[in-house]
Amino acid sequence: MIVSFDFDGTLVDDFYGEHNSEKEKVQKIAKNLVNDGCEVWIVTKRFGPEYKNYGKKNEHLEVYELGESIGISKEKIYFTNRDWKMDSLNRIGVHIHFENSLNEVSQIRNNTKTKCVHVEDPNWEQYLSEILSN
Repeated sequence: MIVSFDFDGTLVDDFYGEHNSEKEKVQKIAKNLVNDGCEVWIVTKRFGPEYKNYGKKNEHLEVYELGESIGISKEKIYFTNRDWKMDSLNRIGVHIHFENSLNEVSQIRNNTKTKCVHVEDPNWEQYLSEILSN
C-alpha cells in the first residue's frame, strides 16, 4: 500500500503558523505505517530544493528533517512547487492521502482513485478505519 501525507497543516502546523491539534496523531500514523512496511511519501505544495530561494527561503529543509525523523527518505518526498497534488498522487500511485486543505481534498476525491483523509474533519479517524478495513 502506498500512503502519502501533506506536510503543512497535516504533519505539522499550518504554513503560516496556525496550530494543528492533530499533528501528533498524524505523525504517529505515518511512523506506524513506515514501521509496518508501507511505502510512505510526503507530498507537499512547498518549493523543493531546486527552488530554494522561492517562498520561504530553503522551505524544503524542514520537510526533509521531519521526513527523516519519521523514517521517510528524501527520495519519498515530493515537492509540487505550489501545484495541485492530484497529478502527483496519480503518478506515484497513492492509495491513501492525508490532507488538511479542503480544496485539495475536493480535487483529489474528484480527480483521482486515491482515498483522501481530511484531517480537519472531526470524523477523520473513523473514515480512516473504514478505508483500512476494506
